[in-house]
Amino acid sequence: MESHLQALLRASVPISLRDDVREVSRTTLSLLGAMSLVVFLACDPATPPLVLEAVTPPSDLTQLDQAVQVQFADLQAALEAVPEAPSVASGSAWGALGQWFHAYGYSDSAGSCYRNALLLDSSEPKWSYYAGILEQESGRWETARGYYRAAAELAPTELGPQVRLAELELQLGEADEAETLFRAIVARDPDETLSLLGLARVAMTRQDYFTALTHLQHLVELQPDAAEARYALAVTLRQLQREEEALAELALVPADNLDQVRLAPQGPWDSELVRVDRGSRALTRRGVRAFRARDFGRAVELLGRAVGSDPSGADERINYALALSEVGRLPAAEEQLRLGLEFSQPGSELMGKSHLELGRLAVKQHEAEAARAHFDAALNLDSTSVAAHTELGRLNHRQGRLEDALSHYESVCAGARPFPEVCFWRGALLSVLGRGDEALMALEEDSQRFGDNPRLETLLARLLVTQPSASSRDFARARSLVAPAIAGTPGAPDVVVAQTLAMIAAAERDFGRAIAWQGSVVQALGDEHRRDLQIARRRLVLYRQGNPCGSPWERLEGLIEVRVEPPEDAS
Repeated sequence: MESHLQALLRASVPISLRDDVREVSRTTLSLLGAMSLVVFLACDPATPPLVLEAVTPPSDLTQLDQAVQVQFADLQAALEAVPEAPSVASGSAWGALGQWFHAYGYSDSAGSCYRNALLLDSSEPKWSYYAGILEQESGRWETARGYYRAAAELAPTELGPQVRLAELELQLGEADEAETLFRAIVARDPDETLSLLGLARVAMTRQDYFTALTHLQHLVELQPDAAEARYALAVTLRQLQREEEALAELALVPADNLDQVRLAPQGPWDSELVRVDRGSRALTRRGVRAFRARDFGRAVELLGRAVGSDPSGADERINYALALSEVGRLPAAEEQLRLGLEFSQPGSELMGKSHLELGRLAVKQHEAEAARAHFDAALNLDSTSVAAHTELGRLNHRQGRLEDALSHYESVCAGARPFPEVCFWRGALLSVLGRGDEALMALEEDSQRFGDNPRLETLLARLLVTQPSASSRDFARARSLVAPAIAGTPGAPDVVVAQTLAMIAAAERDFGRAIAWQGSVVQALGDEHRRDLQIARRRLVLYRQGNPCGSPWERLEGLIEVRVEPPEDAS
């Protein structure tokens, strides 16, 4: 005969969901427990029955990623398969379902599952730990405290419950109790990050900033990318009147929340809960963080899983393609981008993004005309696209189509979000095309707009010493404009700055100093920058012949960041 539990589950999501998850109707998703589920202990008829809590499944299940729907169906199948009597297996089945609800943000259903798991198997500390997290997040402090203590008693060697309990005590203002717990944890594991942060916060509440500093410096050594630790260290340094060090720490905290790495519990139970989340959003967040940290192998793994979770997601396909491109898998990246294009809504921003990335990939593969077609398609979708104008400007520039390149650069510079680099190239091309007055005017405006920008000011300095009219040249201002670029590159200036210094010296008829600087540039440039080496050699010949440079920028000249050793007579 079919058991009570099996009959109840039979009325919920059918196991055939895994075969066709998108056909599941809300009708079949009635309830895991529309009524309270009563479990009778078969071993002793006199024992009162255990009453399990009713659990409501998510009403929006069919809107979740395909992999998440399949995961839910599998967990229900596992719950149906266990015997109804209290046991480790029945407790584990309910607990695993609770983890699913917990990971995807269905807190009420997760709490009910955890409590059912504890009724059926009270010996498993994990379920108390997870239930405590939910209670703490809901502001039910005393209940959370009880769950954490129960988990700590059942698993005295597991630090997770003790760390959470200590954090809760600190949150409730019980600094002494929190400190005792944190110290006990650190005595067992001196590198437990949340406890180090907790001890620092306890010390800060007592204005004992030197003790806080000790804990935070150790913490930052362990987790240099953790924004939370950096910020706390900056606050402590500021309290100690060490303002410059505080500002240096704040500068290391990313402005974008997505880039900020938080300290989080790293115990096995916490990691297990994180792994439950197979949703594309969570996987994408983690993959993008890995990408921005330049851990491209990990990014490929996570973003590939995001695609598996939501195969029709255009954004997931694009992100995955970017990671594949970084590890050199260009054909696979192209395939993902074409699928991203296919899954994008017609005329959407994602369609434009797909075209942009396909164009950039074509540039990498030296397929200029294919790149142009994609950039044009992106521009057709959004005529104000800064990225599309910039890419088309670069492509035309490389191909020697300077007027076309300039047109795209002008569009970017005239827009609401201009980039200094694009404005630099707009000025450089104007000078190459013999429109020096326009270049000078544009660079004066750009320097005002962007403030102290060494690249723009260096190009402006070149224009000021190469003006056709002697009355328009301004050597003193040119030198003052280059000074910040030198100060910003301690040790040695780069090729662009060094050649500018040579150009200024030659314009002032100090050819000895011009030759010295230009000779150092020629020495610094190797075969890797052959085109710029030829330009540098031509300028050196000019100076040796006693001629100043007449052109501030050459058509094929690049922004080379190779460092140049200053000559002995550079002062």
